[in-house]
Amino acid sequence: FDAASVDVGGEPARLRDVPGAAMHAIGLRPLSNATVVRRRALALAGAPCVVVGGGAAGVEVALALRLHAPVTLVEAGEDVLAGYP
Repeated sequence: FDAASVDVGGEPARLRDVPGAAMHAIGLRPLSNATVVRRRALALAGAPCVVVGGGAAGVEVALALRLHAPVTLVEAGEDVLAGYP
């Protein structure tokens, strides 16, 4: 993948635990990094992106990015949006 979003949930993923993330990831903390993620996705002109974290924020980021590029959503748990109705 050319871009990744890591630590969008309540418990941020550690970059060292995700292969390749240290080189390519843009975390959403602080929240101002969201504009960096968007700019990077647009600059990559449709290159595949990966979003790490299947909570509400991760799903929202994945849905927004898929307007511009193919997106893979990665969640460590068994379900995306676990605990949501």
